[in-house]
Amino acid sequence: MKNLFIIVAFAVVAGLSLAGCGDKTDKGAGEAVKSKEEIEAEKVKAHQDKWRAIIAKKESGESSTPDGQRQERPKDRPQPTAEAKMKSDREKAASESRRFSTLRLDYLRKDGIPSKYATLSTPLEGSWEDDMKGRGLYKKNCASCHGSRADGESAMTKTLTPPPTNLLMLNGIPEATDAYFFWTISEGGDAVKSAMPSFKELPEEDRWRIVGALRKGLK
Repeated sequence: MKNLFIIVAFAVVAGLSLAGCGDKTDKGAGEAVKSKEEIEAEKVKAHQDKWRAIIAKKESGESSTPDGQRQERPKDRPQPTAEAKMKSDREKAASESRRFSTLRLDYLRKDGIPSKYATLSTPLEGSWEDDMKGRGLYKKNCASCHGSRADGESAMTKTLTPPPTNLLMLNGIPEATDAYFFWTISEGGDAVKSAMPSFKELPEEDRWRIVGALRKGLK
């Protein structure tokens, strides 16, 4: 009996020990699962924080280079000074002046328009048809030197001396009458020793159509 009691007691103690180990094992597993969840949550939060920071930079107009340096925004770039702007304007004016020869005007102020042209005025009424024909005639006969818009910008500008002039600038000059343009187109550059050819072979009406197109600025 005594031995039986010892065996039973030993079994009970062993069972309790095993039960305790099981509780500890389950508790440890639970703690391991919880730690993994926490790690995943931290990763998600870090990812979200990263994108929030990127979005905030974009909304503020800032961005970063690959090495993390802040890129220069357009509004951060130095604006041209008043002196630099004046220099740019002077250079632009000088460029335009190089495309505006005054040789013919100088001749005109000294000798006047030849008498056979001096009193002429356009016989055309400025119809849409005349305007379209004038533009076509200008493009065919004049644009290669004076530019498609008559502003003196063409491939010939830098190869001829004097260069083909900016005809648009003549429109604001009182001496540049219809007779002046018609004389220039008809006689070419003989009077001022320029390379402009004569266009006497064109019918008078076509020459006047070109004058009309120039008056409207070829815009």
